[in-house]
Amino acid sequence: MKLLVAEDEIRLLYNSVYNIPWEEHGIEVVGMAKSGSEALALVRQRKPDILLLDIQMPDMDGLSLVRKLQAEGEKLRFVILSGHDDFKYARTALELGADNYLLKPVGNPELAQAVSKTADAIRRERELEHSRQELQQKWQSHLPFLRHSFLLHLVQGSYSDAEIVRYAGEYMLERQLLAPKAFIAAVIEADPLDAADTRFTAADGPLLQFALQSIASEYLGHAVAAVFPGEKLQLVVLFAETKGADEDELIRQANTYCSKLLAIIKDCLKVTASAGMGAKVSRGDLARSYGQARTALNERVLYGGNIVIPYNDHPVASQLPDFRMFEKQIQQALEIGDGALAQACIEAWYRETFESATSVEALQEQVLSIQSLLLRMIRLQGWPVREVVKAHYAYFLQPAQLLADNQTYAWLTGTVQQYLDYGREQRSLFGNRLVAEVARLIDEAMDQELSLHEIAERLFVDPSYLSRLFKKETGQTFTDYGRLLKMERARKLLQGGAKVYEASRLVGFKDLGYFTKLFRKHWGMTPGEVARDSQ
Repeated sequence: MKLLVAEDEIRLLYNSVYNIPWEEHGIEVVGMAKSGSEALALVRQRKPDILLLDIQMPDMDGLSLVRKLQAEGEKLRFVILSGHDDFKYARTALELGADNYLLKPVGNPELAQAVSKTADAIRRERELEHSRQELQQKWQSHLPFLRHSFLLHLVQGSYSDAEIVRYAGEYMLERQLLAPKAFIAAVIEADPLDAADTRFTAADGPLLQFALQSIASEYLGHAVAAVFPGEKLQLVVLFAETKGADEDELIRQANTYCSKLLAIIKDCLKVTASAGMGAKVSRGDLARSYGQARTALNERVLYGGNIVIPYNDHPVASQLPDFRMFEKQIQQALEIGDGALAQACIEAWYRETFESATSVEALQEQVLSIQSLLLRMIRLQGWPVREVVKAHYAYFLQPAQLLADNQTYAWLTGTVQQYLDYGREQRSLFGNRLVAEVARLIDEAMDQELSLHEIAERLFVDPSYLSRLFKKETGQTFTDYGRLLKMERARKLLQGGAKVYEASRLVGFKDLGYFTKLFRKHWGMTPGEVARDSQ
């Protein structure tokens, strides 16, 4: 559940955001604003579920802000904080649909209870709206099969542009597919269920897919070009660029909507889902974005579920080739980085081949088939073969040398392991570059209050993905890392002769008392003591 806090009193704002354990209530603070106009902009960008706001704020009061958001069709609940005990304010707030009206001063437990009560109400509404019985009834209704089949073949690259124009007209998709100039494909799938979860079985896979489609269609509505079933019980969402939008708006929009959609799925179905996002492309290049989205989704094995994962610039094939079953299994295992599964598939191939081969020629044909698969996998990633397979490269040049069964088995298992190790190294390099970019942004904007969400927006990645990647690569949370940099910079400034208030401002703290508190907690000394010791 996502919460946005709007309060012009800095101490109250920081207290509401940092001194209440929102995560214990299943609530995430996605932004804080010091004025009505700032809150309006953040609501449009972050799409919170709940708005906690003060009535009196600069340039736009809280009630006016609520009216404007409701006029724009924003679906969110709000809790009012007010220093006015005049009944007319409370009456107006209730008429606008406020869930609660709290008079200042209000204690943290009371504030947390009021917001949690609103969050619980939202969850109950979502559960009621998307009950299992309703989803089963929808499942029995008629599905627009032809439209979905066309859209799936479209993202698989099966049509020429002339065919796309013709079929879009036949299926009444001109507005969604012909008007926009750019698209982003996203692929969504329910995460694997725990073994202890008995509510769904493997046979319920189609039902879960339809549930995801129903929720996504209802929530996203006209905000996207299309929502339709994909391959292997996945769901495909096509985001389209709106007229007049800036160059990066589509990327921000896709990240924001996918992130909130995953939260709604979790609330409604009590299961988590993940999303992979492809690059921004033209209509004729949708197959590339779709392939990237499916590849990105496979990387949830690294970062866990319930997350939006952008494509990480490693080119891969957009579709699986039509090989024999064991070859398909090997390719799929390598694509998701599952070493145990890949080795198990190799073992199955090894046993089948050497048990069924009746001649050297037949055996060599089987080895060439596997070798061709491995070479394609390496080259489709854009990797140099010799660098990936290392000592095993000689057998790619002269496969006829692989005549002994144990020699062939050692070559295959060793090559697969080299492929997996190289893939992990490449993903790690991507993570290191992203972390370095975060550090640079924090350093350049040391005098500002940059949040994880703001940096994620600048880097065009999902905040949850960035948070987990940052923790994985550095061992620290984003907040702790940023605070560490600010405290180190503040100490150097004080030791260099800066005044306490100057150091506080230069590292982004407008509240001197709050800065002093954090400084003392970090260094065991007050800023003033450090400044005096340096004189």
